[in-house]
Amino acid sequence: MTTPAYERATALLLTTLVLSACGGGGDTAAPAPAPAPAPAPLPALSLKGTAARGLALGGATVSVKCAAGTGSATAQSDGVYTVDLPNGSLPCVLRASSGSTVLHSLIEGSGNGSFTVNISPLTELVTARVAGKLAPDFFDNFDSAAQAKLTPAGIQAGIDALGTALQGKVDLSGLNPMTAPLVAANSSTAGNAHDQKLDALMAALTAARTPLSGLASALAQSGATPAAVRQLLQPASAGCDGLRSGAMVALEPNSGNLVLIDVDAPALRMSPRGFPAVSLSDLGHCRYSWADSQGMAQTYLAPSSLGLTLLPTSQAGVQEPALMLPLQDIPVAEMAGNWIGIDAMRSNGNYSANLRQDLVLDAQGNLVSGGTKCDSSGNCKASSANPLRLQANPQGGFDMVDNAGVVNGRTFAVKSANGSLHAFILWAGAKGFSAMTKAHSRSLPTVGSSDAFWDLALRANGNAMAGIPAEVRIESADPATQVITRKWTNSGRVDRSTLNAPSAGFRQRQNNDCTLNGAPTNCGGNVSLNLPGSGLSVYLNSAPGSGLGVSIASPTPAANLIAAASTFSGFWHLACDGQGFSQVYEVKVSAPGALHFARSIGRQYANADCTGSYTATPEDQHGEGVDFSTLKNAEVLSDGRQRLTWIDGLGSQTVGALSADGSTFQIESPQSAVTQIRRLPSFVFP
Repeated sequence: MTTPAYERATALLLTTLVLSACGGGGDTAAPAPAPAPAPAPLPALSLKGTAARGLALGGATVSVKCAAGTGSATAQSDGVYTVDLPNGSLPCVLRASSGSTVLHSLIEGSGNGSFTVNISPLTELVTARVAGKLAPDFFDNFDSAAQAKLTPAGIQAGIDALGTALQGKVDLSGLNPMTAPLVAANSSTAGNAHDQKLDALMAALTAARTPLSGLASALAQSGATPAAVRQLLQPASAGCDGLRSGAMVALEPNSGNLVLIDVDAPALRMSPRGFPAVSLSDLGHCRYSWADSQGMAQTYLAPSSLGLTLLPTSQAGVQEPALMLPLQDIPVAEMAGNWIGIDAMRSNGNYSANLRQDLVLDAQGNLVSGGTKCDSSGNCKASSANPLRLQANPQGGFDMVDNAGVVNGRTFAVKSANGSLHAFILWAGAKGFSAMTKAHSRSLPTVGSSDAFWDLALRANGNAMAGIPAEVRIESADPATQVITRKWTNSGRVDRSTLNAPSAGFRQRQNNDCTLNGAPTNCGGNVSLNLPGSGLSVYLNSAPGSGLGVSIASPTPAANLIAAASTFSGFWHLACDGQGFSQVYEVKVSAPGALHFARSIGRQYANADCTGSYTATPEDQHGEGVDFSTLKNAEVLSDGRQRLTWIDGLGSQTVGALSADGSTFQIESPQSAVTQIRRLPSFVFP
């Protein structure tokens, strides 16, 4: 039996034991509880975003340079990256590298925090625009001057300029490509609307045959007007970046006519407004032939789409020039400034040329100074400023209007991808034309560099001569004297000329300032005006009445066509055409790269295999420019033969192989009964 006293004693004992176990008794204090772990410190600057090129740049290395701090990270498979910079502060420039793809972006501001910034082709273009240079250079040289460009207003202006340039190709309305959510397509995820705009941009660049770096360079240098950027986004033909879809204008100085032309470059088709559409035959090296009402025309185009067309006339072998320009929308305010150029003025059917210096326009398009006119020797006289002003024409370009409202001419402005601005004037009344560019000084070329071009002559009587393929190599360049020497690949001739002579922006070669194999040789003097970034130069010859010339950059050297065409000259025998006809004809080189089938004589046999009796056909003589062919391509085969491709005056193409010894020409296409012709060492026409 348990007594109450026993229960109280037991409870007291248990309480004492519990308190002892808890340290509640005794002289030693209980240890303090362990502190909770401290939270990890937040990075001073954290950048997060998506790296994509349409598809996610999974595995890309993302590098960051900031006003303070640098860092890097690897993008996940969906392109998402995070770069933490414990001591970082804005502004920053970013780079994403994945194989051959390198893209950039930027973020403005100051201090630290967490921010979103994407890296894509769109941000590459914004970076170039804000920097005023290509993004890789901006990243590599991100100094205080570069950082100062990264302001909210500056970046927004870059985004706005890009949106304007991409109008009609990619709609950036309401999109900030730097910060807008970007879900990039990968193997498991479809891209969002932002990502689809990247796809649209890359598709446009592919159709235009324009690299992203080329578009970025143009955007960086395009100034207030994105005309050159838009030009680079037009679809190009498969064989020539200079032939692009869109509107062009042909200026015909001999007649004073201008023709607006709509071009479908991939289809090789031109539609002159008011005339039937024409198909273009690709002659190679950015040359095209097409059927005009008077015969076959031939067009030469520079990579900038500037060029020259040789138009046939009713007179056999006589061609007239037409300047070819892309139709660009340039505001009159951009025309303000100092201009230099070459005038080719026509009187009584003949051209005379002079240099023009210091012609000045104001922001309203008023001619405030006529500057000076100079001959090729540098003899100058003041030119009065006629009260002319530029007035926008709704069909494109500007009318040059005097105080009485009379239109004195039509001006078309063209901006090159490097930002240089040029102007071409077609004077009213068939009084000639002018080629102008903003005043500048010519820079020394790099020794060892080469230029390939077509050289076309414009005679004083207005006739135009077929282009001669040429290539020159810079042999020397003296910074002190501005003298350069050039070696012509065609002939081996070396000429000597002076840059910025007789005045800034021109290049002058004195009469007979040339050598061949180290000995003096004859050459004409001239003064040349280069239109920077256009691939086109205009020059006037020193000799009175010797006319002008136009040089048009060729994408690849065409000098090999000269040698190939020369090997084909001579007498050739068509043994039998399968229909009883045998022929001998003489081929001459009418211009480098072009052959003239000068005369022929044949026999018509009674039998198809050219046996039996025959009737001799009379000798057929062809005038210069009639029955000609142009060499499009020449390829040296491994066995020493040359495969040649010809385009005749009607646009038909012939492909064949010239034997290594030049004795036979094997016709490969088109298919016909004639498969081979052979060279005759000599022949006397009866």
